Amino acid sequence: MPFEEKYYREELDYLRQLGKLLAQEKPHLAHFLAEKEGDPDVERLLEAFAFMSGSLRQKLEDEFPEFTHGLIRMLWANYLRPVPAMTVIAYEPRTDQLKTPVQVCRNELISSDETRTTRLSQKPLSDGDDKPEPLPACHFTLARDIWLQPLRIDNVRNASSLKEGIIDISFVADDRVSPDILDLNKITFWLGNEDDYTRHQLYLWFCECLMDAELIAGDHHLPLPDLWLDAAGFDNQDALLPWPKNVHSGYRVLQEYFCYPEAFFFFHLRDVAPLPADFPVNAFTLRLHFNRPLPADIKLRQDSLRLHCTPAVNLFSHYAEPVRPDGRVAEYPLRASHRHPDAYDIFQVSAVTSIVKAPSDAAFPGSQVRHWPNSKASITRWNTVSSESCLLAPPHENLPVSSRAGAQNGFCSC
Repeated sequence: MPFEEKYYREELDYLRQLGKLLAQEKPHLAHFLAEKEGDPDVERLLEAFAFMSGSLRQKLEDEFPEFTHGLIRMLWANYLRPVPAMTVIAYEPRTDQLKTPVQVCRNELISSDETRTTRLSQKPLSDGDDKPEPLPACHFTLARDIWLQPLRIDNVRNASSLKEGIIDISFVADDRVSPDILDLNKITFWLGNEDDYTRHQLYLWFCECLMDAELIAGDHHLPLPDLWLDAAGFDNQDALLPWPKNVHSGYRVLQEYFCYPEAFFFFHLRDVAPLPADFPVNAFTLRLHFNRPLPADIKLRQDSLRLHCTPAVNLFSHYAEPVRPDGRVAEYPLRASHRHPDAYDIFQVSAVTSIVKAPSDAAFPGSQVRHWPNSKASITRWNTVSSESCLLAPPHENLPVSSRAGAQNGFCSC
């Protein structure tokens, strides 16, 4: 088996990257590890080690071909991507100022304060003191639409009898709110109780045991025979993560449930009849009827059902640092930020812009780019390669290129 030079080049480039990291941590060794005007003995040692490790790696890859990574990338690409942080955002609208329902759309960006915390600078100072450095802001993107209404939950009570189950949900609104403003079909409940047993029992009763409902306000009784509760998280518009179009959505549900089950404890009110003009909405109760009593040991509190909540994910669009190929290596690492390399993790590369003598063109995954009219027609393809190492953590993306690449636009997590 003839030796392929690419293994030697890749191993040597990897050792030089480690040398740069070691020079930053131990400056007294920097003159030994410098690429230019470095110690020739150290350079020959690195070249010899790169040749040995490259030969060993070629032998291993020849005997144990790894095709599963490429197969999974083609069929289930999301399983190879890092899982970003997920949370639930709770809004607290002021009922005295909110007069009409307001929609907060999905993909809305929520950012934290840049000075929320500090870390010690990795570069040692001359006087030996460490300089505190603020971390970049943390960005979360709303995964679903949410409606804010001048309404809040005052109490949640289990009023079950021996024959049927009953849950009374008491609502309170401002005195100036009229019935024609409120739309109960825009209400979304989140089972936010920290008692997992109570939450799972409510989920079961909401999905399987609900018969009908009614609105009660003093002497007013409004039957709601068509009301039902729609469990969120299963439709494509409820997705937390960007999902490839060629992959079945059932795999998305599995991944999101095991990564963040909180996102599936949401229920939407459906088919609620409009409120009459004389219905008092400053204080009313939504009574849910079930075909069997609720367990006696569940603990319902005011926070068992929460309004104005929606899941959010730590994903946002971000321009990566530009890559300037010099022809010395075949792959170049993508960095979201040179200043804060540990604060970002690349989730997906959505487009690559190539800057050549011809006008700038954009390439997309698996697409073809034609440079015209100032140059001959040419075709460019690009792909990213995930690379993981115990010494260069976390896993990063490599971009194989054959022309000058500009800014890469993609999704990041920090």
